Parts: sequence; C-alpha cells; structure tokens
Amino acid sequence: VGSKAFDDCPQLESVTILCDADALPPDAFKGCINLKSITIRKGSIPDNFLKDSTIETLVLGEEVTSIGKNAFANTAVTNVVLPAEAEVSQNAFSGVPYEEIRIADDAEDRHIDALSKAMNRPWYYPLQRVSDPPALQPMPEIKTDEGNFLFLKETGTIIGYTGDEAVVAVPKQIGGVDVKTIDTLGDYPSTGMLRTLLIPESVTGIGANAFTNCTNLETFLCYGPLDILGDGAFRNCTALKTAIFVNGIYQIDAYAFDG
Repeated sequence: VGSKAFDDCPQLESVTILCDADALPPDAFKGCINLKSITIRKGSIPDNFLKDSTIETLVLGEEVTSIGKNAFANTAVTNVVLPAEAEVSQNAFSGVPYEEIRIADDAEDRHIDALSKAMNRPWYYPLQRVSDPPALQPMPEIKTDEGNFLFLKETGTIIGYTGDEAVVAVPKQIGGVDVKTIDTLGDYPSTGMLRTLLIPESVTGIGANAFTNCTNLETFLCYGPLDILGDGAFRNCTALKTAIFVNGIYQIDAYAFDG
C-alpha cells in the first residue's frame, strides 16, 4: 500500500485490515478526517500509524504481534483490548487514559508485568485484564467551594485553604485544572476547625508539613494514589485517630506522623 494511499477519502469512517498491518505505511490514512473505527487482525503496527487521528474505536486481533511508537498517541480510543502476546512500545498510546487500555483475560501475570513495564505504567495503575475491577476507587462526589483554596494552576498545586468548615473535601479540579499535589493547607486559624479531610484520586503528592498543626484533625481519607507523603506532613496533628490511603501509598517520609 502506497504512501498516503487514502489521503483523499474524507468520508471514510471505518476500516478493517485483514492483511499484515506492516503492509501499510504510517501515513496510509493521513487526511481521513472522519475515520472513527479501525480493526487490525494481525501483524506489526507501524510507528506513528494513527497518531493524532480522529479514531475512537480500535479492535485488535489476537495475531497482532507489536504496536509501534506513537501508533495511537493522542487519539480518543476507548476500551482497547491488547492481545496477551503483543509487544507494545512505551508511548504507543501516549495521551490515552490508563483505564481505556486493558489486556485480554487469557493474559498471564508475566504478560501483565512485562507490558506494564514496557508501557511505563505507574505503580498504582498496572495493566488490567478485561474482567478486572477498576484499579482506583474514586472519591465520592462531594460539593466543595473551590474558592476556599489557594491554587497554582501551572503545577496543579494547592498552597493554602481559607475556609472554616469542619469537613473538607479537596476538589478534583479547580478552575478546570486537575489538583495534583497539596503543598500546604496553611496555618491556624484557617485550619483550626478542620476535623475530617478527604483527598481526591487526582492527587499523587503531599508536601512536607502540609497539615502541620491541624490540631483538631481527626480523620484523613485519601483516594489519591500517593507517590509521596512529605516529611512531617501530619506533625503535631494531636487529635488524628484515623488515616486511610484507599488507593495506596508508595513512600512515607521521615516524621510524617510526628506528634
């Protein structure tokens, strides 16, 4: 199949490839602005095959042997099932949410471990079989006043809290930007009334001394799969009775619960 073979097919919506995928060049469907669905039965899928394309549905046959670099990067594909024996490059699905890529139910643990490593999946979101339950338990929807949080949009970091509620649920987004880290909630009296704190699954880091001197804090419930809980994060939280990390934690720094 020649370069840009279907470049002038703007109405093409669906393609089924029965031959070896490597018979097609990476730009075979360049310019197919309405291509939504593609089925690939076998072979090695080239690098950059449908990168940045409009594809939404991808069906891979059991005889697909490999998926090249950026093959489906920055696409809106959902519910993709990888063959158990396929080799997949690290950034083959760059930009596609982790939960949209799974592996066939017949995959062995060695397949999952190998592909999770090859695709550079985070520790808290390994590749899952089709029938596996979701890797992350989401935080329940709780109404929160975004205006009470001081927030750096550039880094997705909360740097302060100005409210006086006893129960505080950190929002998953502030101004449409994901909350990724909590540097600090600030000093008393802004945190003096805080008794229960909930952290959403979007958060992966909590900074040093983030909750220091929240002396009335009793319950901490974190849905974020934390890469790190910073040095002295709960220092002098003298009323703290319960701390639950629902989706796990990778590293707890020194003096995290000091006092």
